Amino acid sequence: MGVRNASLVALVMLFASALAGQTQIAGKMHCPKPQALAHVEPGDEAGHTMRLEKSTCTWLIPFEMVGERATEVSFVAFSEESDTRAATNGTISGNMANGDKFYISFHWAALKANDPEHTKGYWEFTGGTGKLKGITGKGTYTANENENGGEVNMEGEYSALDKTDSPTQ
Repeated sequence: MGVRNASLVALVMLFASALAGQTQIAGKMHCPKPQALAHVEPGDEAGHTMRLEKSTCTWLIPFEMVGERATEVSFVAFSEESDTRAATNGTISGNMANGDKFYISFHWAALKANDPEHTKGYWEFTGGTGKLKGITGKGTYTANENENGGEVNMEGEYSALDKTDSPTQ
């Protein structure tokens, strides 16, 4: 086997082992209209607003990770909107049935000429506690929103060391 073929085989095996540690995840939640913590118009153009908002959501189909189900989730987000565009960046804080926590960063941006009631974005785990300490993973989400709130569908993958599988507990 030549060096080129050996390198290719090694690269494929490395990629396969990285994928083997990932577990698929999906969930759906209902979020009521967020509470506005601050609302400011910068004054640079008509209709341009910036908001700091917060909400607690209810799982319709909870995340399931390392043998546990998510029970609660809340978020704090910074949203910016104008007549032509909208964007949101935020952090989700979630609880599992056993008391462990997980944290997610989420982002989306869109031109309002597209469909402003249907949002598509991406998310990434930023940490966790207990069995979820050191969690990694990412995914995408879609949200259907109206004046009363909306539903969010999330899917992706995660990797976490389940302490029950660890040889040194």
